[in-house]
Amino acid sequence: MLQIKTPTRILENWSLYGSKKETVYHDDQKADKLLETCYAQWKNGFIVKMRADVFITNPTVIIPVEKPTLQTTIETASPKERRAAEDENKSKDLAVAERLRSINLRIEMESWLGTRKSEATQKTYYAGIKKFFKYCETHGINPVMVSPSDTRVYVNWLKANGESIPSIRVTLIACRNLFEKVWENHEIAYRKNPFSVKGLLPPKERVKPLQVPDQAEVDKILKYAKKDVVVFTALKLIVKHGFRIGAFEKMRVKGKKVVTVTKGKNLRSEFDDEDVKLWEANPLGKYTAKQLDDRVNYLLKQAYQCGITQEQYSVHKFRHFVAIKIYKEVGNICAVSKKLGHSHIRTSETYLESLKDEGHL
Repeated sequence: MLQIKTPTRILENWSLYGSKKETVYHDDQKADKLLETCYAQWKNGFIVKMRADVFITNPTVIIPVEKPTLQTTIETASPKERRAAEDENKSKDLAVAERLRSINLRIEMESWLGTRKSEATQKTYYAGIKKFFKYCETHGINPVMVSPSDTRVYVNWLKANGESIPSIRVTLIACRNLFEKVWENHEIAYRKNPFSVKGLLPPKERVKPLQVPDQAEVDKILKYAKKDVVVFTALKLIVKHGFRIGAFEKMRVKGKKVVTVTKGKNLRSEFDDEDVKLWEANPLGKYTAKQLDDRVNYLLKQAYQCGITQEQYSVHKFRHFVAIKIYKEVGNICAVSKKLGHSHIRTSETYLESLKDEGHL
């Protein structure tokens, strides 16, 4: 065998007698760790075969290595040893099935949703999971016993019932997160999350290229917004700090220190003298998120109808503007993620899609 030192490697992990197969890309450090712990998994009763293949990305060093110990052990195992391992795996499957049947997924859902800090997220996830329960009830399936093949049928059922791609994505993400929590609470490591199968989540669809205002349009909009000081204050602070429109409702300003809650997370920032004056003149905390969102979007619609802008932008597009501006200045997506308060880099990447459309990323 050859081991090629590259930034990433691919590991194939599958049950010796089952059809469950998973291919995952890991960095070298994670791949080596998995191969080292492989034998320990074998001794605990798991039949796992791992093969270190190469995901070619500018290989630098090629050195000969021996096959992993576990792979050699499996290849040289006697028929009797293989049958014993197969029987052990079957007994584990039955034991896990009995544990799953005792779980009330509706109670687990209510408990899990109660831990979500954002009320909007709670409502969205609850609506998505209710669709899953309806599907299971219609087809006579115990929700907690759903299989990966059932989830694929479920996606087709959602499409047949006229659900949009964004709605399907939210529903699947809600179910996936719920099952992850249930699996964690009940220590079910032997059974894979049925909503984590590859290719289940439909890709985001975008009818037209993402339109984000440039600096010139932002300046024109801010000038036009001065006729409504509340909208001007909101847009000015969003453009400067990348706030969500909902962040102003719970924003507290003490001196130059700013604390707010958005998407269930506490965020801290700092104002300069100009920001403090704007806030003191028009404290946006007295408006609800919906009131402020409607007011800002109404003015943006007027700006488009009056020819101030070439596109009718939503207030959220100004966060995209901030993301692009930061990326162009520092060239680091981590800086974008930190500024906008994203939990994952993947979220920040979606804010830079217009750069891809323009060929700058």
